[in-house]
Amino acid sequence: MRIKGRTKPRILAALAGVAALLMIAAPGAASAAWFKAESPRFVVYGSGDERYVREYATKLETFDEILRAFHGMPAGGTPPRKFEVYVASGLGQLRRVRPSSTETTGGFYSTDTERVYAVVRRDFDSDLVLFHEYTHHFMYHHFPYGYPAWVVEGYAEYFGGARIAGGHIDVGLPDAVRAAQLVYNRRMPLAELLTKRPTDLKGDHISGFYAGAWLLTHYLMSDPARKKQLDSYLLAVGAGGDPSKAMEQATGTDLETLDRRLKDYKKIAYTRVMRKLSSAPITVTRLSPAADDLLLESIRPRESIPEAEEAAFVAQIRALAARRPGDRLAQLTLASAEIRFGDRTQADAILKTLLAADPDDVEALELTGLSLLDAGDDAADASQQQALFRQARAYLIKAGQKDQTRYQALYAYVRSRSVEDAYPNENDLNALIAARSLAPQVPEITIRTADALIRHNRTAEAVAILTPVANDPHRDGAAAAAKAVLARAKPAASVGAEKQ
Repeated sequence: MRIKGRTKPRILAALAGVAALLMIAAPGAASAAWFKAESPRFVVYGSGDERYVREYATKLETFDEILRAFHGMPAGGTPPRKFEVYVASGLGQLRRVRPSSTETTGGFYSTDTERVYAVVRRDFDSDLVLFHEYTHHFMYHHFPYGYPAWVVEGYAEYFGGARIAGGHIDVGLPDAVRAAQLVYNRRMPLAELLTKRPTDLKGDHISGFYAGAWLLTHYLMSDPARKKQLDSYLLAVGAGGDPSKAMEQATGTDLETLDRRLKDYKKIAYTRVMRKLSSAPITVTRLSPAADDLLLESIRPRESIPEAEEAAFVAQIRALAARRPGDRLAQLTLASAEIRFGDRTQADAILKTLLAADPDDVEALELTGLSLLDAGDDAADASQQQALFRQARAYLIKAGQKDQTRYQALYAYVRSRSVEDAYPNENDLNALIAARSLAPQVPEITIRTADALIRHNRTAEAVAILTPVANDPHRDGAAAAAKAVLARAKPAASVGAEKQ
C-alpha cells in the first residue's frame, strides 16, 4: 500500500440541481429478486441485481481496509459479528423501514437490542451516508471514547467523503454540500461548535454544525503537528476539561484567532491511497420470494411504529405472510410482529412449528425466549413473571450455544436472570460483558453492563464504557441514562482510587 499526499486547490462549490425522486411501488406490486452477499466483515442485502450487491460488499471491504490502514490495525482482522447493510432501491423502500424518511434522507444507522445495521439508498450517487455511518460503527467498536459531539461527527464526515476509484482511494475530500455551506452560509463560531450537539440545534444550524465539524476535523487531521494538538485536546476533554479552554491550550491560540485560520483554510489536502479493490471472498445467494414482501419490514425498529399504527402494521404483515405459506422468513417476521403488537399465542404456534421442523433454528429459539420474556413483563405478579422468565431461559441458552455471535440471545438471557435474588452474579456479569463485546454500539447493553460492574465494585471499568454513551451526540435518552449511572459510578471510583 502506498499513501501519498495530494492537494486540492480550493473548496469546490456545490453542484446545482435537484435529483428526481424515484417512485417505488408498494411491496408486492412488482416482484424483484433479493440477494444476500456475505464477505468476511459484512452481510449486504439488495434487490434486483446480483452483481451490484457483490460489488457493494467489495466496496465495503475496501473501505474497512482503508480505515484499518489509517488506524494502524492488522489488514486481515475481522470483527466478532458481521455488519449488516440493506440497500434500498429508493425512497419507497427506505420508508418501509423508516416511514419518516424524506427525499433528502440517504439512509440511517440503527443499533438496538434486536440488531445493528444500516439502510442506504441505491439511487444516491454518493457513498457519504454509508461511509459516514460505518465510520461511527467502526469507531464505537474499536476505539470507544468520550469524544465531543463535533469530533464524533467531524471524524465520520472526514472519512465519509472517501471516494473509491479503480486502483486508488481518496480520503479527506470535501463533500459538495458541506463545501457549499462553508462557502455561502454563515459559519458556526468555534465557541458554539465545540460545546453544542446536533440535537441542540434546529434548521440550518444543524447543517452548519456538520460543515463546521468537518472543517475543524480536516484542519487538525491534515497536518502532523495539528494532529498531535487534536490528540492533546481529546485527552483533556475526556478527562473532564472545558472544551473551549482545552482547544485553546492544545493549539496554543485563542478561539477567535483559530476561527480566522479556519476561514482562511482553503487548500484542502487529501490523501490518495494506491490500492485495488478488496479481493475478500464473497458469497452471493438468492433469497426466497418472501424477501421482496417482508425483508425490509422484518428489520423495522419497534419504536418507529406508533401505538396507534400497531394494529395496522400487524394486519399488513399477516396479509403479506399469507402470500408466502411455509416460507421461513415470512413466518419469522409474522411471529415477531405478533409478539410485539398482536396475538402472542399465534406467534408461539408459528415458532413451535418452526422448531418442530428444525430444533436448532437459532432465530426461532430466540424469538420463543423473547415471547416468554414479553409475557413475563405482562405477568399479574412477580412469581408468575419469574416462572415465565425461567422458561425463556432454556430457549435463550440454546440459541446462544448454537450461535455464539448472537448478542441478542446473550442479552435476553441476562434479562431473564434479572428477576432472581442473586442477580447479577459473576456469570450474569460475564454474559453482559460478552454481549457488549459483540455489540458495543448498543447503548442499552452498555448501560446494563456498567450497572452490573458497579455492583461488583468494578467502577473504573463502568466509567470507561459509559463515557462514550454519555457523550453520544444523537441519542439523548441513552446519554441521559448513562449520565445517571455515571453519577453513581464516579464517586465510588474516586473512593477506590484514594484507597490505593
